[in-house]
Amino acid sequence: MGSVPNEGEKCAVIVAFVGEVCYYIVCCEWRRDMKRQTRLFPKAVVALERLGENIKLARRRRGITSALMAERADMSLMTLRAIERGSPKVAMGNYMSVLFCLGMQDDMAQVAAADLQGRDIQDARLLRGSRQGGTR
Repeated sequence: MGSVPNEGEKCAVIVAFVGEVCYYIVCCEWRRDMKRQTRLFPKAVVALERLGENIKLARRRRGITSALMAERADMSLMTLRAIERGSPKVAMGNYMSVLFCLGMQDDMAQVAAADLQGRDIQDARLLRGSRQGGTR
């Protein structure tokens, strides 16, 4: 029927009698103890930290205070600080909002535009296919 409450979980038991039938309803507090863990490769962590540092430098070069930037980007000061630290827990949309406020949103469009490794892989496949006598 239902699940048993976990040890230490705050619950209330409601008992209702309807005629000769006794109903027990257990209401428990719902908690989200399991936070999602963002796991990144070390190089990705360094890249995010560099991005955060670059955003912070761009903001400072423009003479914009962190409070004003947070207001313009419609986010809390804590979220802006997390961005400037390069936190992987901040949504990409928040990074984009800050970049937009700095006039740097077009830079993000260039992130995967020059896919040199992908082109090398594709060229290798095309060359391998032509050596086998087939055309694709």
